Order: sequence, then structure tokens, then C-alpha cells
Amino acid sequence: MVAAVTVWGSVPAEACHVQIHYTKSEIDAAHIALYEHEEKLQDNNPTGFDEKHPLLGQLLSNQEVHDNLLQQFESHPKHFEHQYPFLWKVLDGDRLDHEKHPFAPPISPSPVNIVPITEDSQGNPGDPGIHGGSKPGGGPSVGSVPEPSTGVLMLSALIAGLLGAASRRAVSHFRRPS
Repeated sequence: MVAAVTVWGSVPAEACHVQIHYTKSEIDAAHIALYEHEEKLQDNNPTGFDEKHPLLGQLLSNQEVHDNLLQQFESHPKHFEHQYPFLWKVLDGDRLDHEKHPFAPPISPSPVNIVPITEDSQGNPGDPGIHGGSKPGGGPSVGSVPEPSTGVLMLSALIAGLLGAASRRAVSHFRRPS
């Protein structure tokens, strides 16, 4: 921001003329901040915002209205600025913000080639591919997950072992010679 003070002769301080000049980047930053502020207000209460500011609400939420107003602004900027002294700043901030941060559509993940797990004639897993299986040197592949039946089998074995140990203690307790 550049401030210039011009004083003509010996005049009272009230008659001094003060001019403040902003750089283009400061004006652009102010328009972007205004656009982001208005967009945030609309996001917080869309119905109330659109009731209080119908044209601004349409500008921020309706792509057809936005494109129409942007075309009017770009074709006759001075007339648009005169006709809409506040709206043009929001529209300019929107344009500048999207130039600064262009919209990039979300990147969808590439399709995964799903290869079924095959077994050879002896029941050994075939090509582990992306679904796990065994490493050539033995042991599970990194990221492989055991099938649910493996967990059930392990839990059943643990319970059976605990019951067996408990029953041995109970039997040995009653068989002690008196």
C-alpha cells in the first residue's frame, strides 16, 4: 500500500487531501478474501444467505448464473462494475481464486487386475499375485491376511487346550490319595 499526502500551502489539517494507492496484488488478494468470506457465509447457512442475497447466492451456487455473470463482466467490465459495485468484486475474487487454484477432478484409482488364486495338483498355492499366498522362500507374503477360518481354528484350539488343562487339574485333585 502506498500512501500519498498532498498539502496545498498553509491550509488547516482538515482540508488536507490524502490518497491511498493499493498495488494490483493487494487488490487481487482482497477480492479473493472477499469471495472466500462470502462463500463461507453461504456454506454456513445456505437458505438464509440466499434469502438475504439472492443474486450473490445464485452466483455462488448456480453454475449457469455464474457463467452468465462472468461473461457479462468480461465483456463490459466498467459497466458491470458500475451496475454491481459489490458483486463484481466477489466475481473477480472467484475468477482469481480459480486461476490460482484450478479445479482438478478427483483422480480415480486405476482398475486392479484381479487374478484368481489357483492351486496346483498337490494343493499348493499358485502365483501369489496381489492376493497373498506364499513367498517363494516360504512364509506369508507381506500384506497377506489369513482367512477367517484360520482365526476360528486357532481360537478353537486355544479353548480346547485350556479346557483340557482345567479338566486334568480337576481330575488330579479328586484322585489324590487320602
